[in-house]
Amino acid sequence: YHHHLLLLFLSSFSVLNIILLPLVGLVDTYWVGKLGSATELAGMGAANQVFSTISWAVSFLPSVTTPLVAMALARGQKEVAETRIAESLFVAMIVGTLGLTFLQVNPLLALSLVARTDAPFLEPAQEYLLLRSFSFIPALLTTVAFSAFRGKMDTTTPLLISVFANVLNCILDPILMFTFNMGLRGAALATVIAEFASAFVFMTLMIRQKMVRLSKIFRVPEWASLKPLVAGGAAIQMRSLMMNLALLSATRTANGMDSNGVSAAAYQLTVIFWQLGATVMLALSTTASVMVSSQLGKGGSSSSSSSSSGGEEKEGEKKKSTNAGDSKLAAYNVSAAARDTADRMLGWGLTSGLIFGIAQLLSMPLIGKFSSIEAVNEAARSAAALVALSQFLNGLTFTGEGIMQGLSCFRGLAIISMLGAVAVLLGLKIVSIFNLGLTGVWSILLLFGVVRVAGVLLHRYKIGPLAEANSSLKSSTSST
Repeated sequence: YHHHLLLLFLSSFSVLNIILLPLVGLVDTYWVGKLGSATELAGMGAANQVFSTISWAVSFLPSVTTPLVAMALARGQKEVAETRIAESLFVAMIVGTLGLTFLQVNPLLALSLVARTDAPFLEPAQEYLLLRSFSFIPALLTTVAFSAFRGKMDTTTPLLISVFANVLNCILDPILMFTFNMGLRGAALATVIAEFASAFVFMTLMIRQKMVRLSKIFRVPEWASLKPLVAGGAAIQMRSLMMNLALLSATRTANGMDSNGVSAAAYQLTVIFWQLGATVMLALSTTASVMVSSQLGKGGSSSSSSSSSGGEEKEGEKKKSTNAGDSKLAAYNVSAAARDTADRMLGWGLTSGLIFGIAQLLSMPLIGKFSSIEAVNEAARSAAALVALSQFLNGLTFTGEGIMQGLSCFRGLAIISMLGAVAVLLGLKIVSIFNLGLTGVWSILLLFGVVRVAGVLLHRYKIGPLAEANSSLKSSTSST
């Protein structure tokens, strides 16, 4: 009962926090749709996809930082947790600077990932992306700060900051776009201002709460300390690369279906609706990561304590034997507790996916409210059922991936994503050859979900460290 309440509390606040992003995306889409131009709507969609793709490709830090911070705090190692946060922020600034530079110098090269060089929406997409790219550094700092608060099981503070920043974005949208007559550039500038505001508040609070010291953030980390971030980050990078390769390929296929931008704009609408559900499931993923890694941290503390007392010189042989048995029992109990937590989260994921999928099916008529161009609305409605169906899989997929992150099984995540990406690339070739339209694209993305959910369930119940056959958590984690 206690575990269910804790899961409910963490998941609820994470859901409210993360769902703000696609909701603001809907607001942006609404106002840009009021401009009455399919090319500008498609341009914003293409630019946002590029920005998100590059951000995801380099934002391995939250996935690695959360379990490291949670484990350190569970063991009472506050200094270690502070060091992990500072290192992540330092790397975020370096990576953010590189990302900003790339987008400013080569915006057309970046957009070529999702559009042909003769795409009709390329000019507004470039205009939007050049301005939006200035939010790269604050966006990465915000994600690291969010993961740090999440690692200490504080989901309330990030929620309040996100509400503030996203409400600011929504207020600025119509003012900059219409009052100041900035059009599409106004939507981009509103996002940039909101990202800087979010990063400023997060950093101020972390320093005041002594989660990190400013001097540590600008200190170049030692390699021995940085190694866990790099090791986990390399696998997360590969996973992000495969995930984004699949999504970029789907976007590029949709963008190349016609020359008037209708299919591209319609795909943007369906993606926004998909992100609403996926973002809710992502909240469950982050909760699963925190809960499982916290269980492992408690086990490490218990085991370490037992080993220490067992090594005292004045202890007799019988006492050593008892402590060794206690250590093994502690490891077994933590393994059982982690399995129980993982299964609870999977149950929540399955239930949430079913509920959200049904809700999205019922909300299909709302698609026509986001564009004044009927051809765009009709194309989006044709694939809406498949978008809703994908939510059924997202619950298990995202929760299972969160469990694997909590176990630091990043390499397994990369392999699953790689297999899914291969399936998507092959499937999209068929879609293009037979001209299957947006329904074909979303059918392949549905296949992507099937591959990923099969992978995480196989890891949980057959080959991973929480599989019932693996009674020793330590040996199983090493082999994985």
